[in-house]
Amino acid sequence: MDNLVLVGSPINRDLYDAVKSHPNIKNVIDIDLSPVGDPIKPGMTDWEMTQKFPRLVSQMWGKTGHFYYSGEGPEFDARRDELARDLVARGVR
Repeated sequence: MDNLVLVGSPINRDLYDAVKSHPNIKNVIDIDLSPVGDPIKPGMTDWEMTQKFPRLVSQMWGKTGHFYYSGEGPEFDARRDELARDLVARGVR
């Protein structure tokens, strides 16, 4: 099975629909980071994404929300390990 994993991916509706219907992509896994404050999700309009930019900038410095997995150190290593376990449970190898 070929998987495409989207983690807080800022792609618009047209691209999201295209990857979901692409014959070589069997499984699209959308990791929703909204529970940790990410304002971005696949399928948003370009205008909606533009409106979220100021919030993303503030999250970048704090490694929160959209940047939940991007920090360094044990806390972020644990977050990425948890993500990896989740993806394996969903069939990603």
